[in-house]
Amino acid sequence: MNAGIARGSAFDVNLSGNVKVLVNGVPSSGAQVEYSMSSSPARFDGAGNDVAGDGWLPFTGAATGAKALRVKLASGVEFAPGDKITLSFDATVPSSAPRDGSTAKNTVAYRFQTSAGARIASEAPAVPVKSSAPAGIRNCRACRSWM
Repeated sequence: MNAGIARGSAFDVNLSGNVKVLVNGVPSSGAQVEYSMSSSPARFDGAGNDVAGDGWLPFTGAATGAKALRVKLASGVEFAPGDKITLSFDATVPSSAPRDGSTAKNTVAYRFQTSAGARIASEAPAVPVKSSAPAGIRNCRACRSWM
């Protein structure tokens, strides 16, 4: 949502699959999941207005290397105070990512339309993803070439 504002990430985090969309703990039937390989896909701004960008592709179970994920809930899905949407997915970090505890930050923006027709948009706080050496490998300089 905040294009051009750095998140402070030391490396990329890429979608690798297993995407789940739950509404109040139940799989959301009819939810459309899409992904983009672009760092600047079509999106929306803080006022909820569309912002032009690169296109989206339908998620069919494989999207290795995707940089962005978009979920559209089925038409007619309504939320009441206290309702909850859960989005989970598997992701990977590139082999070139530092293995020293550096972090990348995933962000989630959302937009909804009120019953009066107004669009509301916001962005949740960034979620850090920590990169570390695989278990059993510590301070191994030679290992970095294959990790």
